[in-house]
Amino acid sequence: MNNYGLTKEESSGILGNLFAESSLNSGVANSIGAFGLAQWYRGRRIRLNAYAKKEGRPVTDPYLQLDYLAHELNTTHKGSKKALKGQDLTGAVYAIMNEFERPAEHEKKLSIQRRLDFANSVYKYEEGGEAKLDSLSKAKVNPKYLEFGGSVMDNAYINNNYSILHIYNK
Repeated sequence: MNNYGLTKEESSGILGNLFAESSLNSGVANSIGAFGLAQWYRGRRIRLNAYAKKEGRPVTDPYLQLDYLAHELNTTHKGSKKALKGQDLTGAVYAIMNEFERPAEHEKKLSIQRRLDFANSVYKYEEGGEAKLDSLSKAKVNPKYLEFGGSVMDNAYINNNYSILHIYNK
């Protein structure tokens, strides 16, 4: 996994948003056709598919999607990255929600606590080492059965070099 040069707060804020968008399932599509971890839609989904083809990897690959998210932050969504930089945990969640994900206002209200709870869980894990995402219960997820791209995982967390996600397969 590449190091994307993000702080713990920034990485945790991104994961909180991805969790709210897709429950970290890289193969999920919603009723209007938004797809993947970040629920890419319309032109963004087309560009995700083109990126996957160019990379020779399946579009459902969670690592491809994380690479593409980083690509967007450095190209088409530089404003999102600028808004994210230097934020505390709560600010990082709001920056990604408002500048990168851009859900409808009613969706923001419905999902903000879920975004914050999951981001906080990931951040606490990173801070405490042994906490192992205990506070995921607040986010209504059992870490033993955290789905990521259809796989059952023991844990998902930010690793020490702050790449977005580190996964242990069961």
